[in-house]
Amino acid sequence: MGEVTLEAERLTKWYGNIIGINDVNMRIGGGIHGLLGVNGSGKSTLIKIITGMMRQSKGSIRVLGEEPWDNPRLRRRIGYCPEGPSMYDELTGEEFLLRKALYHGLSMSEALAEVKRIAEEVELTDFVARKLKGYSRGMRQRLKFANALLLDPELLVLDEPLNGTDPFARLRMMEVIRERARGGAHVLFSSHILFEVEELTENVIVLHKGTLLAEGRIWEIRALMDKVPLKIFFRTDQPYELSEALLAFQEVEGIFKHPSGVVAHVRRPLEFYPKFQRYILEERPGVEEFYPLDESLENLFSYLLKGAGT
Repeated sequence: MGEVTLEAERLTKWYGNIIGINDVNMRIGGGIHGLLGVNGSGKSTLIKIITGMMRQSKGSIRVLGEEPWDNPRLRRRIGYCPEGPSMYDELTGEEFLLRKALYHGLSMSEALAEVKRIAEEVELTDFVARKLKGYSRGMRQRLKFANALLLDPELLVLDEPLNGTDPFARLRMMEVIRERARGGAHVLFSSHILFEVEELTENVIVLHKGTLLAEGRIWEIRALMDKVPLKIFFRTDQPYELSEALLAFQEVEGIFKHPSGVVAHVRRPLEFYPKFQRYILEERPGVEEFYPLDESLENLFSYLLKGAGT
């Protein structure tokens, strides 16, 4: 496996009588790994333990060779992008990013240079002077992502980083993740959407009701789900133009009206997604966002649970 990024043995977290994660054993190496699970699966609990924000109730965990709880030195080596939207609305984007840079010991001139570099990397330069209260949900996601990238951490831990982003921001953030991984960073990102994981990595960890359901390559289980059409929602103010464009894709079997856009029935989504993303970049058809309505991790879990005899 090579270098070990994260190693956990019998990792368990209780909240009173509720189990967040239960008896999780895992060992992952470098590169990009996707953490999959629906709400309540234990993803956020695991991430908080990894980043040292929460202490496990039982078991052991080592991240980059160190125990994460109460470890400021390790915290400096990890870039964390939380899922929640809460931020200090009276700060500007620049002020928000400067707080972290200054906290970790950079001088003001060094911190300003670092914030400028990262803002350019995630294409936020035109917005960092604005107060956060004027940021859209997608801009807030990009700013939190930028905050995680500050100081070039060895490990990026990203909790649903693409939620609420428009297609162009999503593509840029994915490319930055790839670039960081090529530069030697380790990446662990969570998602409840399969195609986001498939776009970035074959390596996947699947959590279900606090337990580790599967760990390995996603294509081995994902292929089972291509037997039925996938319903994909496209939010757009140009439904007729987009419908006509979508029907030109051989993977699209049908188009249906939706109050906020259109829904397409798509076969072989692994072939469709890259084609459609190239189309967005070339044609800019007014697509605000798109996501599967029934890709469903529930279906994935159903296959896995049947295989496990559960």
